[in-house]
Amino acid sequence: MNVYEIATNQIIERIEQAERNHEPFFWVKPWNGGAKVPENYMTNIPYRGVNHLLLDAGEYITHKQLQEYKKKLSPEEAEKAEKVHIKKGCHMVPVFFFTRKPKTDKDGNIIFRTKKNGEQVPEEKFIFKYYRAYNREDIAGLPSHYPAKRIEHTETEAMSKADQYIKAYAESENLILDIVEDGSSCYYSPADHLVRVPEKEGFETAYSYYSSVFHELIHSTSRGLDREVGKNFGSEKYSREELVAQIGSAILLNEFEVVPDSTKEKDNDIAYIKGWADHLKDNKSEIVRASHLAENAVNYFLEKAEQQIMLSVQKDSISKMFEVAIER
Repeated sequence: MNVYEIATNQIIERIEQAERNHEPFFWVKPWNGGAKVPENYMTNIPYRGVNHLLLDAGEYITHKQLQEYKKKLSPEEAEKAEKVHIKKGCHMVPVFFFTRKPKTDKDGNIIFRTKKNGEQVPEEKFIFKYYRAYNREDIAGLPSHYPAKRIEHTETEAMSKADQYIKAYAESENLILDIVEDGSSCYYSPADHLVRVPEKEGFETAYSYYSSVFHELIHSTSRGLDREVGKNFGSEKYSREELVAQIGSAILLNEFEVVPDSTKEKDNDIAYIKGWADHLKDNKSEIVRASHLAENAVNYFLEKAEQQIMLSVQKDSISKMFEVAIER
């Protein structure tokens, strides 16, 4: 039995055990830091209505507010302002709001209505408007109002190797790997070919950090493998892609021998898989099907990373040869 089959069987067995024992099985976000809802960076006032559905949790700031922020920094903090900049390739998103305006007749006269107390007041209509803002995580050097509880993780040989492969894969794919201090979300953006994750110190454990990073990197292999990912949240294709990403993450964790501090951590990953499998009719078969796609994704990741590592080694060897030649 290979590493792919082992990972898949462990997942299915744990889900079946939880079902037999009627255990609560819910995924819990393994990192802390960042705003829990979408809100304005300058006022800390949460956005309302449809913004909760359209915006990721985070702190948003307009271009004008960003300039105001820089101006308000003290002379001692002026150096910070120079480091604050919008990251390459990042763009603004719309923030929606309602405004009121008096109703008028065809001649432009304000229409009034009579209240129960006899008072005449203008009738109003609501107008749907929006302005554009940046997510704080799109701006380098802009601190969060919700700093993460930082946890120092002891570096291991397995973690060092995983970091080497992660970096090499990103270089080989021209993938933007954006690790954000006090980040509030993890995701892969196909349009920007970007993976964004909170920094390692914002995670409860190193295992949960690598689980999250590998998850997003497996998503990113969809470009090179031309894998359909689904655009509608909760759709069959979208759900299946989430299974592929988390199973691929589990396989890579086994591959690099990054082990959890407790069974609770591994259960959290499996709970995530169960959550998405529940969206699909024949969930056990879907997990097996997704594991085959995950195997292809993992192989792609490893091959690209190893090719890039070999290329770097060759470049270093050639560079050293030239240095020796020059010294002679």
